[in-house]
Amino acid sequence: MVDVRGDDTLRVALTIEDATATDTRRPQVERGDALAGRKAKCKVCHQVFQIPAVRPKPAEVSAGGVPIYRHPKERPTPAPDVPSVTKYDKQITRHIERTIGPAPMVFHEIVSHDIHLDLHIVPPTNQEPSEEHPLGTHHYTIVTSGLSARPQNVSPQARESVSPYQELMIALPGEWPGMNRDGTFDSDAMKDDRNWWPFAFLKLVARMPHEYETFLAPGVTIPNGEKAEPFAKNTKLGCVMTFPSILSPQSKELQITDHLTIQFYALWALYPEEMQLKLDKGLSPLLDKLIEAEMTELIQVDRPNTCKKKGWFGR
Repeated sequence: MVDVRGDDTLRVALTIEDATATDTRRPQVERGDALAGRKAKCKVCHQVFQIPAVRPKPAEVSAGGVPIYRHPKERPTPAPDVPSVTKYDKQITRHIERTIGPAPMVFHEIVSHDIHLDLHIVPPTNQEPSEEHPLGTHHYTIVTSGLSARPQNVSPQARESVSPYQELMIALPGEWPGMNRDGTFDSDAMKDDRNWWPFAFLKLVARMPHEYETFLAPGVTIPNGEKAEPFAKNTKLGCVMTFPSILSPQSKELQITDHLTIQFYALWALYPEEMQLKLDKGLSPLLDKLIEAEMTELIQVDRPNTCKKKGWFGR
């Protein structure tokens, strides 16, 4: 099967809150301004890649101390002539089946730039809640395979917790328009942006680290344009945040070798007010709000806004 849509262009501004956790998995090469742009081979996986430039200090910091990086419309370096392909596709496929569920359909890109990005479609299997799936499996999960084709330019402050090799996922309700229970798409329905935007933004975010020599981590927020415009006419959601999955918690990491781990992050769709809370006060207050409202990464276009201001008498 192939993609039914090719236009994934959405204006974005990237805002990053550095992650702090416990692990590091990065190419073992020395890096500096003098080496930026040159090719090197990882001593662990022996993959050849281009050494990224040192990340510039952010010109803007939010009220909550969150660095804000605004990327230009044009990428800083030209795209490679041949898109990179992840060498870990078989391991990723087995990891998806083991920790999320069977993926009967994989949508392969015909035309790729930077990286070849495939989407594994895991349909609902209607299982009851379990340790592997705390809320059951009544939803679709779409997982990328291709972001891990090259290492990301992880900042020194985040290298103790963030792997440069990652993949992403989204979760959609079982009744999402245009999705069939065998994992296929209804091509006509997917021509409607109200149905396609989660896929478009998933692919856009997966390419962003390589296009702009940046990285993803827990708590990174990517708005739909400067003002976090609604993704579609039927929703006011206008931002996504990378964070581990609640619906498939065992998918968090895939150990390739002793020195190389692929991390899996879900895209959590947010309202502009929720993103602003993170920028103003940090990630923890936003997580408190989401936990209190029992939210997960499941994309619901009309879900309650956890940061919506109440009117008189609490209404």
